[in-house]
Amino acid sequence: MNKSPNYRILEKIGEGGMGVVYRAHDNRLNREVAIKVLRVDPSRRLPAEKVREIQARFYKEAQAAARLNHPNIVAIHQVGHSGGQPYIVMEYLRGKSLLEKMEEPLPVREVIRIAIQICEALDYAHSQGVIHRDIKPDNIVVMEDGRAKIADFGIARIEDADVGLTKAGVLLGSPAYCSPEQLKDFSNVDGRADLFSLGVILYQWFTGKLPFEGNSSPEIITRILAQDPMLPRSLNPEIPPSLEALIMRALAKDPSERIGSAREFRASLERILNLMEGASAEVLGPTAPLELPKTKTSRLPLLLTGILFLALVAYGVFSLMGEKGILEQTTTLRGGHMARMLEVVGVEDSSKEKVKILEGYLKAMGKDPDIVFLEVTREDRTVARFADKGRMAREGDIYVRGFPLKMEGGAEAVLLVGFSRTGYNERVGRTRMWLLAGGGLLAALLGGQIFYLKRKPSLRSSVKGGSSG
Repeated sequence: MNKSPNYRILEKIGEGGMGVVYRAHDNRLNREVAIKVLRVDPSRRLPAEKVREIQARFYKEAQAAARLNHPNIVAIHQVGHSGGQPYIVMEYLRGKSLLEKMEEPLPVREVIRIAIQICEALDYAHSQGVIHRDIKPDNIVVMEDGRAKIADFGIARIEDADVGLTKAGVLLGSPAYCSPEQLKDFSNVDGRADLFSLGVILYQWFTGKLPFEGNSSPEIITRILAQDPMLPRSLNPEIPPSLEALIMRALAKDPSERIGSAREFRASLERILNLMEGASAEVLGPTAPLELPKTKTSRLPLLLTGILFLALVAYGVFSLMGEKGILEQTTTLRGGHMARMLEVVGVEDSSKEKVKILEGYLKAMGKDPDIVFLEVTREDRTVARFADKGRMAREGDIYVRGFPLKMEGGAEAVLLVGFSRTGYNERVGRTRMWLLAGGGLLAALLGGQIFYLKRKPSLRSSVKGGSSG
C-alpha cells in the first residue's frame, strides 16, 4: 500500500491469499485501525479484465458489509484505493482469534455465551441480506472484554471471484467449514450455510476435532458430502445431550433439515444455557433417608428375557437370509453417494489439470477400507482411475458396481466402484458370531430366571422351617 496522508502504517499483522492486513494509525481521528489491502497475486497471471472484475466486486461487497452496524460485527470505516490498490479501513480489535480461544480451558457455559453472540451477529447480517460464507475461527475475534466480533463479511465473495467462480476453486483453501451446498455452488447459498459453519466450530470447540477431517481437500470434501460425523458425546461425554442434538442438527447435509435461522439457533442455545444455570443454582435440602423399592414377585423379567431372545433370533434369521440384498443395498447407497459427490464438486476431463483434480477425489474416496478401486469411464475410455494394486492382488472376490455420472457440460460418464466382498463377508461372520454369543447369553439368562422362580417357593419354606425350630 502506498503512503496515505490519512493513515500511517505501523506493522503488518496478517496475510492471506487475497490480501494483506496492516495495523495503522488514523491521523485524522487519532485512533488505531486495521487496513486490509486487496492483492491479486501476479503469479496467477490473470487477464486485466479479470483483475478489474475482482476489484469491482471488492468495492461492491465491502460497501454492502459497511452498512452493517452491530456490536458483534467488525465496523468498516472506509472503502478506498491508493495507487490502484483497493483497501478497506476497519476497526482494530484487541483480543484473540477464536482459534486461539479454543486452546484455552473454558467452561461449557462460556463457550455457549460466545456462540450466542455469534448467532446475534449472523441474525442481524442475514436480516440485512448479507451472508458471510466464510465463518471460521480465524474470522472471529474475542475481545478483551469478552465480546465476540465477526470479521470479513462479504470478502468471501471476492475470493470466489478470484478463482473464476468454479467449483474446483474450493481446493485453493481448506473447505473444512464449508456447507455441502457451498461446495456445489459457492455463490448460491443462504444464511443456513453460515449456521452449518457455526455447527462445525462448536463441534471442534467441544470435542477438539473437526467433524470432517482429512489429509487433503478432496478427502475433506468427500466426508462433508457423503459421511456423517461421529456424535460429539462419543468424543466428549461432558457435552449436554441437548447441545449435542443442536450441533448435529446444524450439521445436517440438507439445508431444509438444518436449523432454520440464526435467531432459532440463538434461542436454542439460550434455552440450554438457562437449563444449565438453573440446575447449578438449585439449593439442595437435607438429605432424605434412602428408601429402596419393595421387591415383588414378578414374571416381567422372565417375559422380557423371552421377548429379547425371540427378537434376536428373528433379527439374526432375517439378516443372514438377506446377506446378498444387504450387500446390494449398501453398495448402491455408498456408490450413489460417491457419484453425487463428484457431480456436486464438478469434474471435467478437458485438461490434464482437471483430470489430476478428479484423480485426487478418487484417491481420497479410495481411503475407505471397503473400496478396492475406483474408475471413471466415458465412451469406453478411462478418464481417471485409482487402485490399490496390493489389495487388488490380495482380494479374491471384488464386487464391481457401476453408477451413472454427469460431468461438467452434461457429458455422461460412469463411476465404477470395486467393493471388497472379503471385508463384507468378514463383517457378516462377526455379526453371526455376536448373534450366536448373544443368543447363548440370553438363553442362559432365560434358564436362570426359570430356575430361580421354581426354587423360590422352596427357599421360602426352608427359611420358615429353620426359624421356627
